[in-house]
Amino acid sequence: MGDYYIESDYICTWPNGAVITPNYLTKSFHEVISKSALPQVRLHDLRHSAATNLLELGFNVVQVAEWLGHESPNTTLKFYGHAVKSSKMEMADALEKVLEKC
Repeated sequence: MGDYYIESDYICTWPNGAVITPNYLTKSFHEVISKSALPQVRLHDLRHSAATNLLELGFNVVQVAEWLGHESPNTTLKFYGHAVKSSKMEMADALEKVLEKC
């Protein structure tokens, strides 16, 4: 497309590089889900699941905040603190196992 291509860092773009709006993506996702046998989830539910899984996999809050595009890790903690808490429980269990070996 030469000079007509719109450069951006976005993943969801039209062939000319223009950003696809979140509302369009949400509507299109809903239409696909409605016509399928998949569970009826919202597009935002996938984002929430991905963030929770990343935290449970051991990525720190700063990394996940950057990945989500949050301005501050505090925002990430506000919404995903439950995943950090479960990670802390897993860490405590692992430390307890180490102490049992001593």
